[in-house]
Amino acid sequence: MNPVVCKPAVVFPEFEVSQDETVAFISEAFPTSDILPVALKMVRNTEVITRRLSRPLSEIATRSDFCARNTSYINKARALAVLAARQAMDNAGIKPSEVHMVIATSCTGFSMPSLTAMLINDLALSVNTQQLPIAQLGCSAGVAAINIAANHCRAYKNHNVLVVSAELCSYLYHPDDNLLASMVSASLFGDAVAATVVRGVSGRGFAIKKSHSIFLKDTENYIAYDIRDSGFYFRLDKEVMHSIKKVAPGIERFIHEHDDSFSGNKFYVVHTGGKRILDEVVNSLGLNETDIEHSRTSLALRGNLSSASVMDVLKRTFDGQKISPGQSGVMIAFGPGFTTEMSVGYWV
Repeated sequence: MNPVVCKPAVVFPEFEVSQDETVAFISEAFPTSDILPVALKMVRNTEVITRRLSRPLSEIATRSDFCARNTSYINKARALAVLAARQAMDNAGIKPSEVHMVIATSCTGFSMPSLTAMLINDLALSVNTQQLPIAQLGCSAGVAAINIAANHCRAYKNHNVLVVSAELCSYLYHPDDNLLASMVSASLFGDAVAATVVRGVSGRGFAIKKSHSIFLKDTENYIAYDIRDSGFYFRLDKEVMHSIKKVAPGIERFIHEHDDSFSGNKFYVVHTGGKRILDEVVNSLGLNETDIEHSRTSLALRGNLSSASVMDVLKRTFDGQKISPGQSGVMIAFGPGFTTEMSVGYWV
């Protein structure tokens, strides 16, 4: 029996923003910018129709210091994480006393003690619960955390691991950041907190057979933070768009080695990096559009949720009810480094 990733729970903040509102917001924020026409065209091409944000656009447009934003981030992330975690435990059919380890991923704010400690208190988890906070893996952290949880459950077969991904990307917006990539990023990322339980025994969902990491050397500049007194400034190098084809051979080799039905019908849970990233995944891996329909839908309705995105896609896979028991599957996410985190398994 392989560890099973149970049905995730995904919760969202209250402020919904449409693409039209985002276009108007950027137009008002940078009215004299020479790159505004290009930026707006690229925003339209993201195919992000709507997103949920933790703050209204009027507040986001107002300059605030890092301390105020980070304090708000901690309070919001904590509240949403408790809701997501409780739903995830209900989905998995376990009680808080049955959680042996909690992993929390987030790259959009900072706290010490970590969100893991807050969850132990707020959920009344055991005082013996192991903690693992993950901060710097960005979008790839969701799959990395699930894979670490699966490895833990493989070693301790009666254990359950709670994985929580809290990404409130709207707290990274800076009114003075007028770079083209920053304007596009401000229209791409959404806010959400997602949670799932990985079980060592029983459970319905994605059973993980094997996990794998691929690191592209000398690509630290592809996805990074420019850290200033006012906070984290997200930086994305255009070369990241060519990275998928570079890691595709390694992805295919891994699937071939650990999935006997590589050429057969399988499901894909792919992180919603953006339209261009998903296009590259389809082209580089030779997939059909139907293979990533849940990723496309998640991107359109929620934006890129960073480390929480794979859980939103996995939840949609559960709700789609098109997966048959025994059907093989692949989960993939990309992040800073440039790092690819993935796993192969089957539906149970």
